Amino acid sequence: MTTISLSRPTAASRIVRYSAVVLAVGQAVSTLVFDRFATAPLASGEEYSPIVPPEPMFAIWGIIITASIVWSIVAARPSTLGDETRDALSGPLVLAFAGFSLWLAAASAGQTSPFTLGAFALLLTGLLTAMARAVRRRDAIAAWPAWERRLLGLLLGVYTGWASVAVFVNIATVTQSLGAPPAGARGAVWQSLVLLAAAWTAVAIARLSRGSIWYAATASYALTGAAISAATFDYPLLAALAVAAVAVIAVTTVLVRRADRRPVPRS
Repeated sequence: MTTISLSRPTAASRIVRYSAVVLAVGQAVSTLVFDRFATAPLASGEEYSPIVPPEPMFAIWGIIITASIVWSIVAARPSTLGDETRDALSGPLVLAFAGFSLWLAAASAGQTSPFTLGAFALLLTGLLTAMARAVRRRDAIAAWPAWERRLLGLLLGVYTGWASVAVFVNIATVTQSLGAPPAGARGAVWQSLVLLAAAWTAVAIARLSRGSIWYAATASYALTGAAISAATFDYPLLAALAVAAVAVIAVTTVLVRRADRRPVPRS
């Protein structure tokens, strides 16, 4: 059985862990501030992009923020300080949590603001770094309590699954706001390219995560939302591409999990 080796926690380690707690809670605070001061709420609709999922599906942010807060508090408990693996994960998650609040700050002036793209890039970079580190350190993570492994799998899978699709929806929204036509041949081309990029990215991350069920389910959830909106606004090609992407993610996840039976924090 693998044991967890703890070293003497450094001041930097404590700062990173406690910063993760503050910024995770800051995500919840920033949503309240956004609701109070934003010029308009985040919304779906053809005027933004026909692949923005229906508004009720945005409720998944509640799960993401809750998991972020619980994980950061769990990781900061005194008995875990000095664990290098938790340190390695907390650092990039600090970037992800900060990126979320910056994204809302940018979107407070309008969800089509190009500045939202930079915040989303920071958020996704943090999540992908944390996921890659979790996979590399999966032997050490296997020694954690089962509930903590599952919590990490849920956080990384759901957060990355939604964000990795949402960033392309954000790109589509900003692109359309800058004058790209949503309809016609030109509209079909650029929006199809956005969806194909989202699908390719999702497949790549499904492989990176070693077949995370949480990731596959959440990315598929987001793409299903894109398909529903596209069909609602009469964009059958975009709806078909989104559905096909869901199928490809499912197949990729099954194949990766069959090929890799080593324990990882995935579900």
